[in-house]
Amino acid sequence: MNTSDYISDGIIESYVLGFITPEDKEKLDQAMVLFPELAAELAEVERRMERTAFNMAVKPPEELKKKFLEMVKEHEEMYMEAPEQEKIFVGITPPVDRMTVHRGWKVVLIVYLALMVLALAAMLLYYFVPNL
Repeated sequence: MNTSDYISDGIIESYVLGFITPEDKEKLDQAMVLFPELAAELAEVERRMERTAFNMAVKPPEELKKKFLEMVKEHEEMYMEAPEQEKIFVGITPPVDRMTVHRGWKVVLIVYLALMVLALAAMLLYYFVPNL
């Protein structure tokens, strides 16, 4: 297939729009490497389609912009009035030279150590204090 066939058959337009088959895409990619005029035509087709899209674009109604800006302002006000929440950081590691422990485990450790001290005191009283 020569370059004029690619240009006249609409394959380049299909390529730009994404409607081309994978086999034809592969052939066109190879042909663009061999024939620089195909790459130039592809760029021109892209520019033409972009100009057409911008020229035929329908502008949204002006009141839509006003409604949108009002909604954004309401959400900003709601965000500003919302109570500040505790921030949760995911994936942050503590410093290497310092170990951190959740306060719940600290309470458990204190209770466990207190029970061990009481058990030790009870054993000492039982074995070493006579006639109790």
